[in-house]
Formats: sequence, C-alpha cells, structure tokens
Amino acid sequence: MERRDTILLVREKSDGRWTLPGGFADVGHSASENVVAEMREEAGLTVCATQLYGLRH
Repeated sequence: MERRDTILLVREKSDGRWTLPGGFADVGHSASENVVAEMREEAGLTVCATQLYGLRH
C-alpha cells in the first residue's frame, strides 16, 4: 500500500513527543539497509527503500 498523502511520526519513549523516525547509521551497512532497520525498530514497519532522498553528514 502506497500512501503519498501522509507523514509518519513516532512517539519518543523518553519524553512522549512526536518526531520523524530516524537514528544513527550502522557502519558497514548501506543507506537503504539503515533506513529499513530504523523503520522496523522505531515504527514496527517492514519497508523497502527504493530511492535516496538525501544524506546528512
């Protein structure tokens, strides 16, 4: 199911605030592997990363 009209937010365990899912990249993994892992860990979703939007160093 593709939903282009929504934004995914997750609630932080530490303070209960809503935020975009994210985290630090694991060394030795590709950008797409890191995205898939973070989405699973933070949102409980199984996703497939198909396009790179941007990188932050």
